[in-house]
Amino acid sequence: MQKARLYIVIIGVFIIAGCQSKRSLLDQVEQCIIDSNYNKAILICNEVLADDSTNVEAYYKRGYSLECLMDYKNAAENYSSSIHFNKNGWRGYLYRAILLCKQQHFEYSIPDFNAALSNAPSDSVKEIVLTDRGHTYATLRKFNIAAEDFKKALKYNPRNRYAMTGIGECLSETGKTRESVSYFEKAIEIDSAFEAGYVNLAFVYSRLDEHLKSIEINNKILAKRPNEPYALNNRGYSKMQLNDLAGAMEDINHSIQLAPGNSYAFRNRGLLYLKLAKNNEACADFQTALKLDFTRYYGNEVEQLAKKCYIK
Repeated sequence: MQKARLYIVIIGVFIIAGCQSKRSLLDQVEQCIIDSNYNKAILICNEVLADDSTNVEAYYKRGYSLECLMDYKNAAENYSSSIHFNKNGWRGYLYRAILLCKQQHFEYSIPDFNAALSNAPSDSVKEIVLTDRGHTYATLRKFNIAAEDFKKALKYNPRNRYAMTGIGECLSETGKTRESVSYFEKAIEIDSAFEAGYVNLAFVYSRLDEHLKSIEINNKILAKRPNEPYALNNRGYSKMQLNDLAGAMEDINHSIQLAPGNSYAFRNRGLLYLKLAKNNEACADFQTALKLDFTRYYGNEVEQLAKKCYIK
């Protein structure tokens, strides 16, 4: 199983601003970013900033290029420089907030989301910021606040499938799992190819103990993407509940191979090992789940399992 907030990616993507001055150098940077030629983009931005050290667009684009190259420290410094030279802009705050989330510094991203929202120039920008902030609050398990952000985003765009799935997650996490189904179904109605909607729907059906239905949905996902790790993990859990232990082990092992950072898969395999009376292996998986921050994202279930666990 994989909970919605870890599957639903943060959607506040980099928005390449049009060069108001239409200067050819920044046009070249834009094309380099489109072509994923980030090193060249950085070199051209350096040239622009050597001539004009206050050019916020060059900072945005150099920051984004550095982020794509996983140089997060310097990316953050560029976003901060853009804010320094344009305190009333929204992009620098939003890009820095997204970078903080990428580094799992969710708590520290909230002030930047707030500043981006305060400076948002249009309803479409407000929709993006609210959706991203909502998913961040959900990750922090502040589901009531997250739900309010998603509802506000839907007022700006009723067809925002990410906000729709976000509300579904919040309902499921606050004990209203049956009510959450309609929101995932609506997201799929909006976009029939929306994979996150199917994965989340399969998850809530497993939570409702409707495991055959969950497996059916996961099979549809895996027919198109055989290596989708969260669908494999979800299907493995449902197979385990239906006592297909061999099939469950195959799916969950495959999921862990594809996404070794998913703590929920180790939780599931730990439960499966308990069913197989392999206590040592179960304990090891619960400890791995805890090291991968299971408690932070999902609550203290594995902590309780680990307390009861012992290695012979």
